[in-house]
Amino acid sequence: MKKLILAISAIALIAISCNKNSIEKKPTVTGKQTMRVINSGLKIENGIMMFSSIDALDAKIKELHSMSVDELDHYNQSFYDFTSLYRQYQILDAQADAENGISADSTINARLIVDIPDNVFASVVSKDGLLILSDSIYYYSSGGYQVTDTINYGKNTNFNWNAIAKKGFGQNNNGNPEWASFPPISHFFHTYNNVNTWPKHNGRDVRAIHTKWCSWFGVYGSAGAKIKLEKDSKYGGWINIEHANASNTTSSNFRYFTMFSGGGNTWWDWSYYNKSDSKNTSSKNVNEIVLTYKASLIAGPLQHQVGNFVNTVSITRQGCTLTTTWNH
Repeated sequence: MKKLILAISAIALIAISCNKNSIEKKPTVTGKQTMRVINSGLKIENGIMMFSSIDALDAKIKELHSMSVDELDHYNQSFYDFTSLYRQYQILDAQADAENGISADSTINARLIVDIPDNVFASVVSKDGLLILSDSIYYYSSGGYQVTDTINYGKNTNFNWNAIAKKGFGQNNNGNPEWASFPPISHFFHTYNNVNTWPKHNGRDVRAIHTKWCSWFGVYGSAGAKIKLEKDSKYGGWINIEHANASNTTSSNFRYFTMFSGGGNTWWDWSYYNKSDSKNTSSKNVNEIVLTYKASLIAGPLQHQVGNFVNTVSITRQGCTLTTTWNH
C-alpha cells in the first residue's frame, strides 16, 4: 500500500511539473507568533531568519562560508525553531529513502520548493523560501524571487504572492554580450564513460549531476559549481548518495556594478576580478565550490565573462570515474 501511495504521488507530481501554469505552494502567515533573538543583528521569528541590516546578513554569510562541510551540516541541524532549505533538502531525501515521501529533486521538479544550489545561502533561507532583511521579506520559489515590505506581509494572514512581480535569478547582460549571469543549470550523466552505466546502489540506478550557476538572489549573488551522485529510489525519486572521491576545479573572470568613491565624489562603475579554486572530497554527498559571492542591496547583479567560466569535475563510485569539463 505504501508503494502504491508513493507511486500515485509521483505520477501526480510529474503531472504538476509538466504544467507550465501550475500554481506554486505559497507560504502564508499563521496565527501563532514565535520569536527568538540570536544576536543584535539576527533573530528567528515564525521560522524565518530576520536580519536587521545587509551588514548583519553579510556577517552571517561570511561565517557560514568559513565552515567546513561537516560544520555547515551541523549548523543546519542545530535549530529547533528554524528549518533551512539546506536542511529541508536532506529531510525530503531521507523521507524518500524510507518510502515515506518524495525526494528533494522530485519536489524541485514539481515546483513545490526552490532550487538554490549554493549551500550557504540555502542555510539562511527558510524551508518555505522566506528571508527577511530589514523591513523587506523575500520569497524564493521556482525560477526567481519576489519581495514586499514586512508590514504588508505581516498584516495579511493569507498574503497573495501572485500579486507581486517575480524577478529571475539570471539577469541580462546589460547590453554587453561578453558578460552575463544565469540561473542554476545541471548536466546529468547516467553513464560514466558515455557507454557503461554506474554500478547500482542496492539494486537502484545511479547518476551523476554536474551543476553550475552565476545567480542573483536579490540580496546576495554567487557563482559556483558542484558535482554529486544520486540513486533512483523508484517511488520517491532521485536521492543524494555518497561518492568515493570527487574533485572540482573552476575559474572565471567576474564583474559587478557597484559604487566607487574618491576625492569627495561617488560614481557607479563595474568592478572586475578573477577567481579560481579547487576542492577534493572523499565519502561526501557533494563536492561544491562557491567561487565568488557578495551580499549587497546596492550592487548590481554578479556576472561572469561569457566563455570564461571553466569548470572541470570528476567523481568516482566503486572504481568507476566520470571526468567532464564545462565552459560556460
